[in-house]
Formats: sequence, C-alpha cells, structure tokens
Amino acid sequence: CSGLCSDNATCEVHDHVPYCTCMPGFSGNPVIGCKDIARYSHRCLITGIRPPGKKVYRVERFIKVNFYAAFSHCITHGGRLATVESTDENALIKEEIRKTGIRNFEFWTSGTNLGGDW
Repeated sequence: CSGLCSDNATCEVHDHVPYCTCMPGFSGNPVIGCKDIARYSHRCLITGIRPPGKKVYRVERFIKVNFYAAFSHCITHGGRLATVESTDENALIKEEIRKTGIRNFEFWTSGTNLGGDW
C-alpha cells in the first residue's frame, strides 16, 4: 500500500486488493487527495426546475457539505449545481445569495478544479 493513497487517506488490503479510504473528518478522492471537511465545506447553489428558456436559482441554506455531497444533494432535489455563463447570470446568483441573509460563506457551483490547478 505504500504510496498508493494520498495524504489524509489510509490503505487497507482485503483479499490482496488495496483499498484507499479518506480518514475520518476528510472527504474526496482518496487516491488524488482527501480534504478537511470543516475547512473545505461550502453550501451548494443549485439551479432548480425552470420554465422553458429560463434558469431558476435556489440557495441551499441548511446544509454545509463538500463538492461531491453538494453535487449529489442538488441532483437528488431535482436541480444541479449552478453554471455561471455570463456577468448578468452572476449578478442574479449574487442577488439570490444576498436574499438569504447568509454572509461570509462560500457556495459550490458546477465549476471545479478537480482536473488540476486553475
């Protein structure tokens, strides 16, 4: 197992097959990297069910999760993580966040750096 798993991950061998797992309090891909849940948790911003040709935004205010859980939560609730395609759309999203009264938090959108550094 040595060197197979990333930092903050453990390796166990079952039937001669190594399995990497993020340590408690960490989440992510245990081969690429596990991140501290408390440090990298954000609320999710989802695009909900919409009328034809129009996006509708909903800010999830009651859970704080990592990217994978935000993605799954949004899909489970009939939406998807928001994709920002213009400055006007960014302004609409910022307004939805402002309406919640939530301050000094980060939110997940569909953009990620999972493929590498930006």
